[in-house]
Amino acid sequence: MYKDWEELEEVCKDCKKCKLCNNRTNVVIGTGNKNADLMFIGEGPRSR
Repeated sequence: MYKDWEELEEVCKDCKKCKLCNNRTNVVIGTGNKNADLMFIGEGPRSR
């Protein structure tokens, strides 16, 4: 795993594991309780 949230954020910024990386312009790490039992991960809206 990752040693902290900062490392996870850096890995996410450089990730190329799926097709989302082909068109993304930003990786946004959300806010909230970093010790929560549940986390939602999703793709943001696309601009036209």
